[in-house]
Amino acid sequence: MTAIYPILPGRLLWSGEHWICFLRAPGTREDTARVSLYRSHYSPAGEGHMAFVDIPGRFQAVLTDNPAFLEFVRETMFRGKAPPFDPSLPVVDAAFRRGGELSESPSWIMETREHRLNVTWTRLEPPDVAYRSDPKLQSRRPVFTVLFFCQGARVLLDGRRIDGVPYPRSIWREALGGGDRSSCVFAIAETMIRPPD
Repeated sequence: MTAIYPILPGRLLWSGEHWICFLRAPGTREDTARVSLYRSHYSPAGEGHMAFVDIPGRFQAVLTDNPAFLEFVRETMFRGKAPPFDPSLPVVDAAFRRGGELSESPSWIMETREHRLNVTWTRLEPPDVAYRSDPKLQSRRPVFTVLFFCQGARVLLDGRRIDGVPYPRSIWREALGGGDRSSCVFAIAETMIRPPD
């Protein structure tokens, strides 16, 4: 007998990756570095990259190689929610390049005219595969994602390392259940659909 696999209703809205690296100096409550990078494989705005970067006192900007994709992220990922980064951050053209092995210590290099940012994720945990079957959630969050939480990470700005390490965040309790998870995580194969009306 031939197996039948269900086709989800709705239309594909976005498929890509989301890389997050938030660091703090041990024993403190203020972030020393926050990077949130989206890589689009499919979206109405096409392919491309954008990253929110907040290194207090040193470099704060939104980097992109596709301004239309940046607007798509703002409208889709943050609509109706408080944006996690200052909306008045300057938008800067940047080149993006991935390095390292995905299963060991993947990294992203982002270069602007003035700065070079290198972010690396290390000490990867086994991946979590998440699927949301609730159509109401599907309109606001990725339907499917593969998450790699990391216990180590480093951020270099212009060749100098930013002090800080990953720390537990409660934000993942709602999304995955269980306790706090690392502030450094990357999602591959993240997929969002627009359910039918």
